[in-house]
Amino acid sequence: MIQLPQQNILVTLSREYLLAIDAKNGDLLWSFKEDSVKQEGTYCNTPIYSGGFIYEVSGVEKGSGAYKLALASDGKSIKEIWKNSKIKNSFGGFVKVQDQLFCASKDNKLRSLDTNTGLVVDSISNLRGSVIFADNQLYCYSDNGNMALIRPTGAKMELVSKFKVEKGTKEHFSNPVIANGVLYIRHGNALMAYEIK
Repeated sequence: MIQLPQQNILVTLSREYLLAIDAKNGDLLWSFKEDSVKQEGTYCNTPIYSGGFIYEVSGVEKGSGAYKLALASDGKSIKEIWKNSKIKNSFGGFVKVQDQLFCASKDNKLRSLDTNTGLVVDSISNLRGSVIFADNQLYCYSDNGNMALIRPTGAKMELVSKFKVEKGTKEHFSNPVIANGVLYIRHGNALMAYEIK
C-alpha cells in the first residue's frame, strides 16, 4: 500500500502485469507489462516503494528483470527510469538499502545494483535464493542450503560467514525471518531457530 496525499493505492503483481489499484474504489490506475510468467504461481516478489519510485525484480527465463519506475504525485501514472533485464529473480525477494538494491539473481550471484543507474556495482558468487536485511547485515538463504551473512559497505559486499542448513527435506525455498534476536529458517517440515549475537 502506498499512501499519497490524495489517495492510497495498492501496487501488486499479477500474472503478466505490475498494476496499481485505487484502494478506495478498486479502479485500475495504471499497469506495466511484466511478461515474466513461466508457469502458474511462481512469480511473487513484492514491489518496493521508496522516495517516489517503485522497484521490482521478476522473471527467470523471460521477464522484465529489475526495474525502477517513477510514480506520479497523484499516483495515476508511471514513467520507466531504468531496466536491467539481466537481473532475474522469481520469488527470493530483494531489498533496498539507501542507494543500493540487493537481489540474488538466476546466475547464482547475489548482486548489488545502484538504484540511480540500475547498474551492477558488486556481486558474490554461489548465492541464489532469499535475501533479507537486519541490523546492517544481509542474510541470504541460498537454494543450495547455505545461509550466508553479508555486510554491505558502500557499493561493496563482504561475505562475513556462512553455514549449511542440514535439517529438513526437499527444496531450500523459504524466506528467513528475524524477530527478537532470533533467525528462523524453515526447510520442508523442519523449523530451526538461531540466536543472533
